[in-house]
Amino acid sequence: MYDELRLSVILRMTVTNGIGKLINYFHSVDKYTHFIAYTYYSRTKYLVDEVFKPSKKLTLPKPDAFASHMIVLVNWGINATALLRLPPNDTYTEAIDYVLQKYVGL
Repeated sequence: MYDELRLSVILRMTVTNGIGKLINYFHSVDKYTHFIAYTYYSRTKYLVDEVFKPSKKLTLPKPDAFASHMIVLVNWGINATALLRLPPNDTYTEAIDYVLQKYVGL
């Protein structure tokens, strides 16, 4: 999980769905637990540099509006995460791990 998303979820600034729900994963993570992540960005849009230059007109922020971070880029694409809980049987686990290493590259 990206640090920015983790911060937003911990501060409850965003709804915890998708990968954000993994922060609240309460089951044990052991040798039978696998996380598979895939990310592909088709394009990235950056905020223009002029936004960060100080302007002559300064306005004071609202007292209750404190930002912890600023969005400076947006990625378009896909970000998928799968959580696999393998059976607690080493024979099955080794066979499943072999297939995952062959196809997923764990």
